[in-house]
Amino acid sequence: MSSVAHDSFIAFDDALNDLSDPPSSPRPPSPPPPTPGRPPLPTHSSNQPVATTPHKAQERIGRAVVMESGHMAFRPVEAFLKDAVPGPDLPSEGIELFDFSTVPDEAFQDANETVLSPFLCEAISSVLNDGGLEVRLTSEWCEKGAMISKKRPDMFLYSKDTAEKHHLTDKERTKSRVSPERLKWASRTLWAYGSSFIEVKNYTDQTVPFSGSDSEESRKSRGQLMDYFTEIFIRQHRTHVYGVSIHMNKAVFMRCDHAGISACDEFDFVKDPTSFYTFFYRLGRMTDEQLGYDITVRPVPKNHADAASLRAFKKKIKLAHHKIYYEQAFESSDLAFPLQCITIQDGQKTRRFLVARPRHFVPSEFGCCTKGFLAYDPEEDALRWCKDYWRPDAPGITSESGVYRKLQAKKVENIATLVCGGDVESPCANGPPAVQRTRTQKYLRKHQTPRIHHRLILKEVGRPLHEYACGRELVSTVLDALIAHFYAYTLAEVLHRDVSGGNILIYEEQPNDTEEAKSVSESRPDDAAHDDDDDHPEVDGIKEPQVRGLLNDWDMSKSLEQLKEPPSQGNRSGTWVFMSALLLAYPRKPFELSDDMESFIHIIFWNILRFHTHTFTEKPLNLSNFLSGTYEASETVNGVLYGPDAKLQAMKSGHMPWQVIASDRGNNLHKLVTELLTLCKTHYAAVDYEKLAPYGEQKRTRTVVGRTPKALPALNRSRMPRGLEVMSDSDEEEASPEPALISASTPAAVSDTKSTKRPKLVLSSHTKLIQLLDRANQWDGWVDDDRDPDHPDQFANLPAPGKREFDKPSGVSQSLGLTSQGSLTTSKKRKAARNATGAVRRQKTGERSCQSRGSVESEDE
Repeated sequence: MSSVAHDSFIAFDDALNDLSDPPSSPRPPSPPPPTPGRPPLPTHSSNQPVATTPHKAQERIGRAVVMESGHMAFRPVEAFLKDAVPGPDLPSEGIELFDFSTVPDEAFQDANETVLSPFLCEAISSVLNDGGLEVRLTSEWCEKGAMISKKRPDMFLYSKDTAEKHHLTDKERTKSRVSPERLKWASRTLWAYGSSFIEVKNYTDQTVPFSGSDSEESRKSRGQLMDYFTEIFIRQHRTHVYGVSIHMNKAVFMRCDHAGISACDEFDFVKDPTSFYTFFYRLGRMTDEQLGYDITVRPVPKNHADAASLRAFKKKIKLAHHKIYYEQAFESSDLAFPLQCITIQDGQKTRRFLVARPRHFVPSEFGCCTKGFLAYDPEEDALRWCKDYWRPDAPGITSESGVYRKLQAKKVENIATLVCGGDVESPCANGPPAVQRTRTQKYLRKHQTPRIHHRLILKEVGRPLHEYACGRELVSTVLDALIAHFYAYTLAEVLHRDVSGGNILIYEEQPNDTEEAKSVSESRPDDAAHDDDDDHPEVDGIKEPQVRGLLNDWDMSKSLEQLKEPPSQGNRSGTWVFMSALLLAYPRKPFELSDDMESFIHIIFWNILRFHTHTFTEKPLNLSNFLSGTYEASETVNGVLYGPDAKLQAMKSGHMPWQVIASDRGNNLHKLVTELLTLCKTHYAAVDYEKLAPYGEQKRTRTVVGRTPKALPALNRSRMPRGLEVMSDSDEEEASPEPALISASTPAAVSDTKSTKRPKLVLSSHTKLIQLLDRANQWDGWVDDDRDPDHPDQFANLPAPGKREFDKPSGVSQSLGLTSQGSLTTSKKRKAARNATGAVRRQKTGERSCQSRGSVESEDE
């Protein structure tokens, strides 16, 4: 990952307080995307305080559903303690254990958890006294400051070394109104420092997280536990986390990693205090690594030389967005986002990078759990991008750093530069380093893909695509990414398989970077290279940065050889709203080049709808219904997840129910949309749908006022890759897909180019789309501010989809609650629609802006 944007990321503040996005299931069918029919993922502005959102209940139910879908396993407490909680047994003497018989009966009764909690603290503390942890009550005191989570568990286990950070001040204690019994144990919630959490529920059986209850309140309680695990994973560098759920006199111990949750059967800790005390006794004596801390990451003291270099570097920052990212990453609260040093082994050399607040993250406790950081390299005195995620540990899957090395060896243009990276290994005192892996999958009844911790550092720090300045910059940036895709496919024989808005960056290349880029191009064979003139314009004799697009996030990519093999975990990968209509209609269809090509087209459509003036601009309900019905909707038929039929019909007909409105801001986007739809219509007319049926055929029917814009100069220089630029449009009509595609994975239905009676499969080749975007980039008539100034983000605050102005296509699910896992009544659907509207409209579409429209990453791989 080389940017501030990624399909697996959301801006940190966008979901800090409300984390609900269920991760993709590693086996088909994947969970529905965040569309009507799926609990929404909330987002918040990166420049606004995080506040509790009204749809928290539905989010927590959604998280509980994910946990219930094969991500949790229960075992007898003895087996759990033996396998999941390493450490010594509780000594038979020398420790004065708390006697639970002294707890009054009313403490275990309904709604008396505040009475029970101090007794639990006394009991737990009795076995932690000579250990490294202490137990504190945190339910009354949330984090301080803006953009901080308001969630707080009942209790936290903190390291004793961090007492001065979370203990209440004398002034806070004086003002507190809690009972003296609770005040004794009171501390502030600090998610960046809590080792393990304890949640107490002393209400009715309908609210207990476990005990077999399937009530809505019980699911909310389970979702609350998932919230806490996720919050710790986001705030800290952890491999696993321990948690405890207590209901009256019953306890459940849990160990969560990115494959799932291993837990003990609920037991009566009053009758069996030995198991209860053994758990906490061992936790208090664990090493950091045993507690689940990533020991390749360590805190950096403020007086450290690297911290001083980081502070001094701020004055050297040239780019405005780099300064903003720096301030957000390194000048947030030290208590919420402490400065950390990540170490990465680069051959025989150990590299170190400073990180603090993650800029992006995937808000999930299971799956890849990607986090992206702006990183500072103290050795090079430069900003870098750090991507941290848990990759699938499965045959035939290449790590992302391995893909980057292959692409760089083949001199692929317009991609980020790998500095270093690889699987994360924990150093061992008495042996070789151990790769950090998940363990829980071996206890789960339903198969879950094991995961390996992977981390990479990239040189470029770019801007997300949605920050493009004007329509031509949108076209130019997407064209650059498409050229990167072309070279990766033809030179390195790698197919990206997750082309999305968040995986395309705008990189402002400094003049001194151009020589390095030119050396890459010049080292490529003549038949694959194209000229790289010095495109840096001069202002007052000073060269300005050159803007170019980068295609990043290659973690889902596969080589053409790998595509020949049966998929290890399913066929479909990508980001839901940008997936091709054929992939959504035929989920078992092998992934092929044309699917990625179509994704580039949907990226352009998506951004035009969001930022430019069109026929839906003044009709938010119509826009909401169109986005839902054409891009976001999903339906599960016979256990298989399908996308909206409206998208397939649009591609077949070459028609969308909206148009770009021409004005003094230009008409080029209208012309571009028309030609792109014509391209799609031509391709879809050549598809043999009868041959596609075995892959999962669906069995259902169904003017702007403002300043006078400044005209942009025409570009007379083509950016066509050499080898494509000699082909005319008429030549392309007879061109067949690249031979590598046919030899790799193309099904007969899409690769049959022998028949002269059919239109050509124009998206089974890069040629036609690159020609079109290159030609569009050189059109006259572009202006520098054709984004709609009166509607800076049309996806912000859209109403919930409805039927008042714009009917959905038949067959598209109207549900806004749970689909495959459960159902909601009509009234609850309406309520969920109102509560979830904003969140549904701000999902993972690639960029992680607070106002971004949504999709889910569908990774069936």
